[in-house]
Amino acid sequence: MADAGGGMPATPRGSGRSQVAWIEIRANDLDRAAAFYGNVFGWELQMFGPSYRMYWQQGTLGMGFSSGLKPEMGNALFYVNVADIDASLAQAVELGAQVLEPKQPIAENMPNSGVFRTPAGVSVGMIDSPPAELPYIPAPWSAAEPPQPGSICSIEIHGGSELEETQRFYGDMFEWGLAEASGPYRMFDPGGSIGGVFQGHTPQAPLMVYIYVEDVLATLAKVKAAGGEQAGDPAAMPGMGMFGYFKDPNGVFLGLIGPEKA
Repeated sequence: MADAGGGMPATPRGSGRSQVAWIEIRANDLDRAAAFYGNVFGWELQMFGPSYRMYWQQGTLGMGFSSGLKPEMGNALFYVNVADIDASLAQAVELGAQVLEPKQPIAENMPNSGVFRTPAGVSVGMIDSPPAELPYIPAPWSAAEPPQPGSICSIEIHGGSELEETQRFYGDMFEWGLAEASGPYRMFDPGGSIGGVFQGHTPQAPLMVYIYVEDVLATLAKVKAAGGEQAGDPAAMPGMGMFGYFKDPNGVFLGLIGPEKA
């Protein structure tokens, strides 16, 4: 988002049927991940088996940290709610996607999941559970109230060179609301949970997860003190906020969004 100009247009609200339900990132060293995210954001990561930790707090979108994420899934993926994983995987394949993980139970007495890779190379997971009751945050810069500090507030999805085709893919699959935007961007709004943008310029970043903070510069200082790396210079986008980027100790790039500073 660092090269987006001006503000962003309003986006029609999607159906809410397929909301962003979960985020998952690679964490080959789970202890380092727990220490880093605890120091920077105050997150307390819970154990979920030997190769997984997770952050979840009532009323916010959760994130999992996996030391067993398959290489072909990249460093990050997002999950959406669907009613029928098999049918959704079949539809994705018809639209040009590739199945990475067929329908399977997450764990005993839990919903099923499945994963596909879009034609633009983004790993997308699906969960066959109803959408959770999460705050509706179409975009941090357009929300009536700012998101909770330390919460996941938006995602940026690579859409390849043909963003119109990408919009049709996600619109057909998930009934997301869609809108034009300036430059190599398009907006999306699932209708619940968080929204975000498609970008067409950085294939090496298939998915960028943004965390809302009250002070981007101060948070980047915490990132460096906790063993992460700042990525580039933070930038203020008029009418949208301050954006910053970092790499965590496990090599995953994430973004920060916060208020513009005078």
